[in-house]
Amino acid sequence: MIRATLAIVLLTSALAGCGVSPGPAAETEFACNAQQRWQNTGVYVAQGEKFRITWVNGLWTPNVGQGIVTPAGLVERARPGSPLPSAPAGSLIGRIGTDTFLIGEDVETIATQNGFLQCSMNDTLTDTYGQKLLDNYGRVTMRITKATWRDRADCPFAAGCDSLWPGRWIDSARDKPLN
Repeated sequence: MIRATLAIVLLTSALAGCGVSPGPAAETEFACNAQQRWQNTGVYVAQGEKFRITWVNGLWTPNVGQGIVTPAGLVERARPGSPLPSAPAGSLIGRIGTDTFLIGEDVETIATQNGFLQCSMNDTLTDTYGQKLLDNYGRVTMRITKATWRDRADCPFAAGCDSLWPGRWIDSARDKPLN
């Protein structure tokens, strides 16, 4: 009995450090400043962990002459030298490790790497086209929600949970499906 209890305690302790978020959905709001390069949101995600980022409020611009926009950005694509040239200029982008992705006004995605979620405006981060980020203006506030399981909130197997337990990913703060 003592060995079984000790084994459970050790297994639980080991899994606690794996980056899995036990319990209800972790929800954080973060303001991303248009004039700063990669900003750490303080949210750690593990590879295979599902999360959603949603625009709460705020507007910004990559250049005041181009107009103020939401985190969806401008209609035109970003210039070469931008972190994500395939995405709109002035859009909100995220990065985990070396994986850079479009956030825009709302994204639901699965982390491809372990690491802290960072955000930035999709604009040239060098002075190739002028003033780096110094001609940018504004900030946007985003809500970051990590998904949990309705039936099994402590799934220690990240992306493998779909096949191990029935259920669906939810945003427990709103009981809204994330899949």
